[in-house]
Amino acid sequence: MLPNEIKISQLFDNGRLRDTDEFPRQRNGANSKLMGSALQGRIWRPDLLSVEGGTATALQSLATAGLDLRSLVMLYVNNELQFWLLQAGTAASNPSAGILRPADYNGTSNPRIWTRIL
Repeated sequence: MLPNEIKISQLFDNGRLRDTDEFPRQRNGANSKLMGSALQGRIWRPDLLSVEGGTATALQSLATAGLDLRSLVMLYVNNELQFWLLQAGTAASNPSAGILRPADYNGTSNPRIWTRIL
């Protein structure tokens, strides 16, 4: 496991989602919390009804430029709870394989992708 990777089992404690402030990560070369503020970090989005699409109710439309890397979004789609983690990357969007480029993706200025972790 790489230093900044998180195992799924680390996200839960007795079946409940842990407070993500408990997880260390690197930020700009200094130790900080995994998730920073109410706008960055663990985000429950009941308004998101799909993963991709050109509507405001799709995860793909969620702006990522202001989010910390390693932000975790939880959404309920197709009768299942899904967890998507924001990571640095340039992989092509393939939602069925768990990779999604956000609408504000840019290979130079915003090389971030959503990766489904659960």
